[in-house]
Amino acid sequence: MSLTNAGHEGPVVVLCIDDHFDTAQALGRLTRQWGYEAEVCCDPEEALERFESRPIDAVVLDLRMPDMSGWELARAIGERSGEPRPLLVAVSGHADVDSRRLSRRAGIQYHLAKPLDPIKLREILGAIRSGPSVPGPEEVDPLWEVNRPEPTAGRAPM
Repeated sequence: MSLTNAGHEGPVVVLCIDDHFDTAQALGRLTRQWGYEAEVCCDPEEALERFESRPIDAVVLDLRMPDMSGWELARAIGERSGEPRPLLVAVSGHADVDSRRLSRRAGIQYHLAKPLDPIKLREILGAIRSGPSVPGPEEVDPLWEVNRPEPTAGRAPM
């Protein structure tokens, strides 16, 4: 089953980028299971090439990658985007306040902490089907800290 995007003809395309091959592949498999068409890569430059070669509806990206950070990649995608803009979702082991703030400034709408809760990602990607435009960071404050690790009893938060 392939989902249809409201912004263009054809399936909903999710670009999954992580410098760790296994993680990128796992994100691709997961999104395909949900009915999306997944593009998978481990290099931010390759991700930009893919972004420019076809319509991309959502980008799920790691933040800490060699050569180009996920924040730099998000800004580059934003500069190259027309309307509707793609949904940008960070999936990172860095869930601290400063990292989330950098994500917001880079135009990333959602910042999910690793280990990833796939249900949260599926809910977020489901927004693509609801309309041709994706809300900006200022419109998603209720979900901004989605999947933020909860402190464990007796331990200080990380």
